[in-house]
Amino acid sequence: MKDFKMKLRKGLIVVGLFVTVWFSQPLFAMNAEDYRKSAEQGNAEAQLMLGACYGKGLGVAQDSVEAVRWYRKAAEQGNADAQYFIGLCYTEGSGIAKDPVEAAKWYRKAAEQGCVDVQFNLGVCYEFGIGVVKDYAEAVKWFRKAAERGVAKAQNKLGACYEGGHGVMQDKGEAVKWFRKSAEQGNAEAQCWIGLCYAIGHNVEKDKAEAAKWLHKSAGQGFEPAQKALKKLE
Repeated sequence: MKDFKMKLRKGLIVVGLFVTVWFSQPLFAMNAEDYRKSAEQGNAEAQLMLGACYGKGLGVAQDSVEAVRWYRKAAEQGNADAQYFIGLCYTEGSGIAKDPVEAAKWYRKAAEQGCVDVQFNLGVCYEFGIGVVKDYAEAVKWFRKAAERGVAKAQNKLGACYEGGHGVMQDKGEAVKWFRKSAEQGNAEAQCWIGLCYAIGHNVEKDKAEAAKWLHKSAGQGFEPAQKALKKLE
């Protein structure tokens, strides 16, 4: 059972607002029926993986409704990844009717267990009032949790909150700090923002070369505002 659980954990990668389930070749040897035996015995991780098999059509016919059924079983046992998955299903209307309130409920359960990508998602819910009452302070709380654990998109959001004074006291220095952390990890929006700061001397010393460096990085990722800013800078 220990080896089985290790294989299960290696099979799952959660990315941002979307989920990618990737199975290594050895993991294919354990097909949906192998997961089913353990899942029916109540193993939450096996229930999660069986849901993933149905969600992606791996070893079984693709069936979003059946995927939701197994995700829910695991989620109700407290499996954070499954709670994230069921939240995504409610967000996207995959196998179940869209319901932003239910999505936010499940995101919170996973976020409170420390699931870092879900902490970012929950922050977005509070930022825009998706399934919850709009609350910038609560958004900042969840963005910070994810940002402090190195999530670039959360660092960018936290920087924006400090820049605009949304949900937190305005602090230009903190804004630059978090934008820079995000930019250094390759976030195109943050790279553009840092580049513009150097271009006009906003909270940093004006430096055209440094501005061009960051704008080039952002523009190279196809970020249109950076591409336009770079043309003006040149």
